[in-house]
Amino acid sequence: MNLSSSGRIVIIDDKLEEVMPLIESLSQMGAPYFYFSGNEDQLPKSPMKGIRIVFLDIELDGFAGINDKSKASAVANVLSKVISKQNGPFTVVFWTKHREITQDVIHYCKIAGIMPITNLELDKLECMKNMYKGLPDVIDEKLKEIGALLLLIQWDNLVHKSSTEFFFDFSSLVPADEDWSKNISGILCTMAEAELGKKVSNNDTNLRQHQDC
Repeated sequence: MNLSSSGRIVIIDDKLEEVMPLIESLSQMGAPYFYFSGNEDQLPKSPMKGIRIVFLDIELDGFAGINDKSKASAVANVLSKVISKQNGPFTVVFWTKHREITQDVIHYCKIAGIMPITNLELDKLECMKNMYKGLPDVIDEKLKEIGALLLLIQWDNLVHKSSTEFFFDFSSLVPADEDWSKNISGILCTMAEAELGKKVSNNDTNLRQHQDC
């Protein structure tokens, strides 16, 4: 499985009940995600960086009745409020088989400076019928078509795994009791002083509020 394991997956869909099987599937695989309905007041306070895969519904709330180009522009606008221009390469899984609309979305994303490196078009209703079974394999195959992104996602996962293991190992240096925070802070103070070659001051770190170095 080559899905991101460090919260780099976004789901944008106004019908939570329709993507709940996908959410459950990602959760079972241990693949963290961000969910947004697409409503303006529920989008991130600022565009996010590091997103690698976006599951995107183009029939969001309020888009009914507008022409395809206006719909594509509105969808790209939602994406621009979720994904930063400094995000880096990502792929979009469109919940539609209407290629003419997806290509317009990609066009407007390019104008907004957030063009996906690749995209995949899937029939949401068909996926729902199968409870999204096999979807990870489909995405894996798509990522293999652009090996560089796949390699970067795998590297990102390794960094996340290494960081998680280090966090556990370091936090286990002292017993998990009532003095854990003070003792860990003491170790961090000592490490900071060794690195700086001097006593740690309040201007150098906030550790003093936890442990007197």
